[in-house]
Amino acid sequence: MSRKVIYYNSSFSACSIEALNFIAIVESASGLTMDAHQKNIMCGFVSRLKGNYTTYSSDNWSKFVLNNTKIWPLCPINDTTANAAAYSAELISASIKGSYINMVPGDFSPYGVTGGTGKYFETYLNDYRWSISNFGFGIYSRTNAISNSYIDAGSNTSYLQTRADLSRFIVRVFGKGNGLTVANDNTDSRGLFQAQIGPGPGSLFTVEKMKNGLILNSDLDASPSQNSQTFTFHRRNTSYSIRELSMYILGTPFLTAKENADFYEAIQWYQTNIITGGRNV
Repeated sequence: MSRKVIYYNSSFSACSIEALNFIAIVESASGLTMDAHQKNIMCGFVSRLKGNYTTYSSDNWSKFVLNNTKIWPLCPINDTTANAAAYSAELISASIKGSYINMVPGDFSPYGVTGGTGKYFETYLNDYRWSISNFGFGIYSRTNAISNSYIDAGSNTSYLQTRADLSRFIVRVFGKGNGLTVANDNTDSRGLFQAQIGPGPGSLFTVEKMKNGLILNSDLDASPSQNSQTFTFHRRNTSYSIRELSMYILGTPFLTAKENADFYEAIQWYQTNIITGGRNV
């Protein structure tokens, strides 16, 4: 399959200031110069988040900025070089957010980050920083879950679990959403997995779970509760995942079906092109 890559000129004059700021923070944090290919793809990714080249032209970027969303795209320096400093760079704020706990150099590759017992990414951010009626999060997983290693992201009251062995995709958002657990609704735990909560009728809230940009199911639930525990990736509490993740998403606003479709389209384009040969699934 051909790679649909939109390249900018060598001076990156067509690249947005937001993408250039992110590139600058990656280079500053890592002490390395990002390859021209990765720079071009970052420019294209931000452009797509703003609604360019996507099916419904959704300007998700503006909504993310307003909602204080955090996205760690885990952008490698080049096709063969990745490290914790570069992977701690957050896209929307163009700053270093969070840190890797107990990770070693071998856990990082241009394809993503592989967790394990005691290894996780600590955001130092509490999910209660976001509105209980406008909050979402997600991960892009490149490997299937095995046995009981299935915690991918979460705090005490908000978490996401994918299990290939039981074919389950479980979400909980601000203490709500376990009713979305349905046996055999996830036969392949690779790809983009998201959970979100938004306003519903009366005092109810809409909880949705999504895979690869599609809403799998939703549920109405009563008023949720929040918790001060920080949000992590590759684990929740004392449970850990040994899977390889290649993007972390935290604090997205409640997105419509079309906005979610465009968000996935932008992410999948990025994953397909960020390294030669791609890291998409």
